[in-house]
Amino acid sequence: MLGPAVQPETLPPQVLGNVSVPALLPLKLASGFLYLLCLPVVLRLWPRSSPAERRAKARLDLARAAAWLPYCGLFTTLFFPPAANDWPGIARFFAITCLAAAVAMSAGLVLHRRGEAMGRGLYGRAVPVYGGAVLVLVVVTSLLMR
Repeated sequence: MLGPAVQPETLPPQVLGNVSVPALLPLKLASGFLYLLCLPVVLRLWPRSSPAERRAKARLDLARAAAWLPYCGLFTTLFFPPAANDWPGIARFFAITCLAAAVAMSAGLVLHRRGEAMGRGLYGRAVPVYGGAVLVLVVVTSLLMR
């Protein structure tokens, strides 16, 4: 998340979303994809507990439910320009936030259906390598922009 903040040297999310420097676009896309890739784990959609550990009746987990809007809203704020403070702008913000939540739910469902081994392999080997590549992209972009 902090990758796109290196060059403009600012941390407020609304400023990061508003940065439209063409050289930062690949960095914003790579960082946004990494954020969406990690969102199922952050929202505790995966790994799910085993059937033996589940309760007979599923209950609402308030801590997990309370995290959905902030995490998906943070994605919208970080990677999309801020919308106006009118009804269409608010609707746009919630539409993108709901889209990020839908992507996270779909990814969690795919991970659950593909099995524990595939998910552990993805998050154990592929995500750290991709995160390292994004970090290298941050450094290269920072050096090229100076």
